[in-house]
Formats: sequence, C-alpha cells, structure tokens
Amino acid sequence: AINDTAYLATNDGLVMIDENAIIPKNILLNIDYLTIDNKQLLSTQKIELFDHQHLIIHFTGIELSAPEKITYQYKISPNLNEWTTTSQRSIDINNFAPGKYEVFIRAFTVNNTWSNIQTIIFTIQPKWWQTIAFKIIAGLLFILLNILIFKWLKKYIRIKAEKKSALKHRMVLSELEALRSQMNPHFIFNSMNVMQDLIMQNQPLEATQFVSKFSKLIRNTLQLSKRNWIYLNEEIEFLEQ
Repeated sequence: AINDTAYLATNDGLVMIDENAIIPKNILLNIDYLTIDNKQLLSTQKIELFDHQHLIIHFTGIELSAPEKITYQYKISPNLNEWTTTSQRSIDINNFAPGKYEVFIRAFTVNNTWSNIQTIIFTIQPKWWQTIAFKIIAGLLFILLNILIFKWLKKYIRIKAEKKSALKHRMVLSELEALRSQMNPHFIFNSMNVMQDLIMQNQPLEATQFVSKFSKLIRNTLQLSKRNWIYLNEEIEFLEQ
C-alpha cells in the first residue's frame, strides 16, 4: 500500500485499488447460503420444511466504509409483520405452523443508508394428521361411525322391544294356557256327583251320555290349551259344552 493506493498481485496480473474510489454510496445485502438441520441447500428456489426442521438463513451486508456498524432487520410474513432488529448475520426459523411464509431481510448503517430487501420464500409441510386428506378421511370416518352407532342403537332398541313384546306375549299365552288347561274344581266335583247320582238311580243310559259329554269336554279342553290360536266357532262350541 502506497499512500491511498493498494497494489495486489493476482493470477491475472497486478491490481491497483484507489481507497477514495471504493467508498460506496449504498449498502448491499447478499444471501450467503441457507441450511436445513445444518445441511446447506444447493438451491433457494423451492424450500420445504418438514416436522421440526430448522431453517437458518445466512446473509452479509456489504459497506466498505464502516462494515462493523452494519445492522440488520427482518420480518416473517404472515407471522411477524413488524421489523425485528439484530446484529447477527443469520436467522434461525423453527417451530412454525404449517403454511407458506416470506422472509424479508434488509441492512442499514449508522448514517441511515439502507440496503436492498432480500426475500426468501419457504413452505412448512403439515404433519400427516394435519393434511386436508387426513381431515377429510377422519371426518368421513367420524360420520360413518356415528351412522353405525345410530343403526346399532336402533337395532338394539328394536331387539329389546321385540324381546319385551315376545316375553309379554309368552306370559299372555301362558296365562291363557293355564286358564284353558284347568277346569273349575267345583264344576268337576259337581259333574262327578251327577254321574254318581245317575248310577245310584239306575239310569245307565243317562249316565253313559253324561260321561260321553264330560269326556269330550275334557278332551277339547286339553286340545285347545295346546294351541295359541283357535277359531271363534271352536270357542263357542267349547263354551256351549
């Protein structure tokens, strides 16, 4: 370096730099590289994150007159719409909800010289239970489950009602069968007395006829008591007997 000029020997020859000519009027901001879980990305065109991955954006502000006094600002849309000021040259992004985001980064110096704004777009993919397809399937399964439960309850109530009705029906039939299978003891006792009286009075024909009618009545009683349904004329005939 001689006076205000620096001389550099390069593979392409001698380079001379004048100090007075390198003070820029504007500050530049470059995106150096991006990493996901400490692995550097080869491209920044389509950035996708999955399940708790860390995205780190590395950048550098270029201002040759006072590089140590560069400050940076960033905001992440739509979560952070206010500019956040930092002296760090990286942004660590993690624990964001699934969705699409835009990161805006700029730099400025003490004399309020602002850089260009760099934009990084990235997408955080939802977990498998957060996807639309899973929500649709879960909704359909929930509806199907409710339909099955409703049908099961309906069937259960119907079967229970049928069992109750059948039990009641069996009880009624049992009562009818008990009523039909028994004859009034007083009536039977009186009938036996009549037969005895006819025999004692030496009326064999009347006694035979009476026994025939009484035996027919007992037979009809036993036969009808075994059936759940009888014809009306059978019931009338039975009562007449």
